[in-house]
Amino acid sequence: MGTALFTNNAYSTLASGITDVATTATVAAGEGTRYPSPTGGDFFYATLIDTSNNLEIIKCTTRSTDTLTIVRAQESTTGRAYSAGDRIELRVTAAGLTETVTASATSETNAATSETNAATSETNAATSESNADADATATAADVVSTNADVVTTNADAATTTQDAIDTAADVVSTNADVVSTNADVVSTNADVVTSTGEASAAQPKFTFSTTTAMADPGAGILRYNNATVASVTAIAIDDTTADAGNPDIAAWIASWDDSSSTVKGYLRIVEPGTPANYAVFDITGLTDNAGWTELAVTHVDSNSTFADTDSIRVMFSRTGDIGATGGGMANVVDDTTPQLGGDLDLNGNVITGLVIGTNVQAYDADNLISDVDDVLTAGFGLTDDDDGTKSSGSYTPIYSGGNGKKAVNGGAFTLAPMAESSSLVIQLTNNASAGAVTTSGWTIVTGDSLTTTNADDFMLYCNRINGFSHLHITALQ
Repeated sequence: MGTALFTNNAYSTLASGITDVATTATVAAGEGTRYPSPTGGDFFYATLIDTSNNLEIIKCTTRSTDTLTIVRAQESTTGRAYSAGDRIELRVTAAGLTETVTASATSETNAATSETNAATSETNAATSESNADADATATAADVVSTNADVVTTNADAATTTQDAIDTAADVVSTNADVVSTNADVVSTNADVVTSTGEASAAQPKFTFSTTTAMADPGAGILRYNNATVASVTAIAIDDTTADAGNPDIAAWIASWDDSSSTVKGYLRIVEPGTPANYAVFDITGLTDNAGWTELAVTHVDSNSTFADTDSIRVMFSRTGDIGATGGGMANVVDDTTPQLGGDLDLNGNVITGLVIGTNVQAYDADNLISDVDDVLTAGFGLTDDDDGTKSSGSYTPIYSGGNGKKAVNGGAFTLAPMAESSSLVIQLTNNASAGAVTTSGWTIVTGDSLTTTNADDFMLYCNRINGFSHLHITALQ
């Protein structure tokens, strides 16, 4: 019977998919070395997990680089098909523990058997000595010879007895080693208990739930509002943890939004047995409900996902409050804490040493803006905005693109007034397909008539103010 092998925190993903009866599985390149290399009947147990958190325990009997030879559906699990990227982890299983304990018990039994055999050898030696004494008294004539035989026999018995003593000493030494090993195990278990206690004190324990409803999750439970970690915007967390006795930490959780900053702090969630499984969120606010709290969050970073009922630990880190933004100053150089990105508020003070128009440009000195009266002291030009060929439907010009426009009459169409108050000039040219132009919606149309003669040109002066519109047509030939 082989030995169950273990390595610490071995995990990887499948390099390619496998069927529900496949007997080999290949992990991601270079990650096979995380797992044991069974030989001579040894093995290790591993767990396959798909994206829906379905589990299957497998038994690996050999490993060649990144390829595992496996026996499927162990410990009452069911063989399933898995896809590339699904997880494969070396977890402690019931069968693995049972076989390890059984192997230890067998070693102890073998040591006891050795001790019993040694005692049997000593008894046989004593019996030989008694038989030799009987032979010594059988015949007086053979006394000398017999005594010589007795001496030899006694010497052999002494040697045998010494061997028995040595064997018994070895048994005692072996038992002492067993006791010492058991003591080491007890010490290691004590260390584990201590470490677990310290982790619990620093990082409260919760149980993850895949339910996404934002309601009281239940004692010691935490859950998201979305099954996709990157899309999570809210987290429901119970006021009590999943640590022994379900201690209440409601007051601490309620303080997670005390910072005056927009981001109140950072929440990190990790699976202790698989630290590569984690998620980090910004906390931007919270709602304190009876028995539980809803956290408003923004996803920052994560790796993998948590399965339903997974044991998790939570860590919160608070951000600082917003610093002071006000305060007066005699002049600009007195501001020892300038803040970028905001408006400069002088709080009634004066900036000295600056002359408008000399070393500081006058505000909007060369700009014509919509809410300030001004007089143009220089001319300006226009870029022709091409409205293209109009051959059907309705043409409603708009000032967007420029107030000087050009267009081509390529077929019959309707010319309508602008929808907004504005003034436009349109230069219209007929092509060989020019059609009749109908004016519709104008308050008044004046000037020349539009023709359909090829190459004729017109200027259309369009004005709309306070809902009234005027179209004036000037023929250019």
